[in-house]
Order: sequence, then C-alpha cells, then structure tokens
Amino acid sequence: MKRLATLYSGAHSERLSLKRQASERYISETIYLLDLPDADLSRSDGLIVPEGLNHTKLELARSQLLTFMSSGGTVFLFGDQPTEWLPGVRWHFDVAGQPEPENLLPENAGHIFHRSFEPTDFFHQHGFFLPPDGAKVLMRKRNGNVVVYEDTVSTGGRLFVTSLDLMHHVDGFFGNPVSRKFFDRFVLWAAEEYL
Repeated sequence: MKRLATLYSGAHSERLSLKRQASERYISETIYLLDLPDADLSRSDGLIVPEGLNHTKLELARSQLLTFMSSGGTVFLFGDQPTEWLPGVRWHFDVAGQPEPENLLPENAGHIFHRSFEPTDFFHQHGFFLPPDGAKVLMRKRNGNVVVYEDTVSTGGRLFVTSLDLMHHVDGFFGNPVSRKFFDRFVLWAAEEYL
C-alpha cells in the first residue's frame, strides 16, 4: 500500500470524512493547509487536495507541489479551481446539479480508473475542465464538458483532476450514500491501485 496524504482546511465536512474507517486505514497523513509550507511531502506518494481550499494559499504552495510531482508524487485535485494555480488546470463554472449518471460518458475505457468507478458513483460536479493536449480524459458529460482527467504532460509528474467533491457530501447535513461510497472507494483505490 502506498502512502496517501491529504490537505485539510479545518472544515467540518473534511473533519467528518477524515474520521471514517477508510480514512484511518488508507490516509497516512493529514496536513493542515496553513502548515503546508513546512510539510515534508516526500514522505507521501500521493496528496489529496480537497474541494473548497483557499486558492491564495494553494498558489503559494505551487512550486512545492510541482517539486513533489516531479519527484514522482501524484496530486489528486477535487472540485472547483477558479485560478490556474497548477499548470494546465483550466476550470470553468457550471451550476452543480443533482446526479445524472445517464449524462456521464466514460472515456479511455482501459484506464485503471474504470475498474473501480462508473457514472453512478458520481454525486455531482462543480463545473468542468479544459484539459491540456495529451491529457487522458476519463469522464465527460454528454455535452462534451470534461469532469475527470489525468494529466502527465503539464507538470513533470502526475495530476488526477476532477470537478467532483470528495469530502463535502460524505457526512453531516449534506451527506449522502453516493458520496460516502465514492469517498471510501476512492481512498482505497488511490492507496492500493493507482499510486
């Protein structure tokens, strides 16, 4: 099993997600966002960047995360990304609607992502992305908007990008079973299969 870390802003939804059994088993380190500049990312193979983090703070960590990726680390980027704080990440706003799995189309069918995930595992997406040339699109809407892709061309490393929430809908007031299932499956997949 690989070492999977996550950033943490202190949000209640993140705290609830990180108390889950899957978190305790597969996430080896939780890094408070304000402590990121002093964190030793070399201890991890992958780093989750949950939705809704302060993008000014993320921009300050840009070179640190690029060094992490160029040294073989993988960054998992979730949710809306209103600034292009990492190379090649171009996000566009779209209203986050209710789940519509029939409107999601898998691509690159042989990719390891599709062994564990299908359209019914997605609650909703916050906008969409314009992936750079050479990136592998893994899921798009019927209208062509990309909601999951893998980029190994823009950073000297590997970047997994999706407009899905990872933690916001897992537990608490906005919790739902689709998001809980996705979260638990995702951290297992990331730590044991993808990294």
